[in-house]
Amino acid sequence: MLDITLKKMFVENIEYKYLNREKEDQKSNFRLGYSFNQLDKCLYEFGLNVLCVSDKDDSNLNIQVGMKVLLESKFDEADELDSDELEYYLKNTGATILFPYIRNIIQTISGYDSSGVNIVLPVINVAEVIQSIDNQDK
Repeated sequence: MLDITLKKMFVENIEYKYLNREKEDQKSNFRLGYSFNQLDKCLYEFGLNVLCVSDKDDSNLNIQVGMKVLLESKFDEADELDSDELEYYLKNTGATILFPYIRNIIQTISGYDSSGVNIVLPVINVAEVIQSIDNQDK
């Protein structure tokens, strides 16, 4: 059994802005991306990038929220797995850990805004989305 230790989690960037554009101009209301870096022999960084745009029906006012959250993890038994296995393990575990925090932060920030637009992201199987992104890149 692989032992993973969460070293730290931090929000690298939050961008919250108003958009004045027609709905037809929007390609997607939600986008998800990720980054993965090896910092040291047993130390890895996994990041989720989320971009969502509100879908307010009564005006052209939309709100865009973008976030990048990083998770730094240490694998105590990293020698037992090759780099592909470690990457797979961290992507799935990291995404599962980070996404609920991201959902909560986006909902909280948009809820405090006076525009009346509250962005609520649904529960998403983020590991499945990441696997889909990886399959598209192949």
